[in-house]
Amino acid sequence: MIPAAKAELGTLEFVPTFSASLDVHYGFTLTPRGTVKDVWAFANDGPANALGAGAAQAAAASLNGVRASIEAGFELAHEEGFALSVSGTYDGVGDSRYEALGLRFGVRKTW
Repeated sequence: MIPAAKAELGTLEFVPTFSASLDVHYGFTLTPRGTVKDVWAFANDGPANALGAGAAQAAAASLNGVRASIEAGFELAHEEGFALSVSGTYDGVGDSRYEALGLRFGVRKTW
């Protein structure tokens, strides 16, 4: 029989986004934007409730703490419905145990 294991992890996130649209020449609109995502992760640090649960609790508890990610980018849209977007992300601000980078490209056409 496999013993029961229990690990609890909760998160609370605060995600403000800032953007502003700027009209540029020939029907184009440029929209720079930035996002700061603050994440507070918290785990139950209580005693293991069954044999083998300690490893699962230790993994969840290692995520305890606050960290932030920053995303910045822009969208260039045309009044005829075509748009291109680019953004970059850095995650791990405030947590030396975690770091991630991301890059996103997008193309959109509305009919």
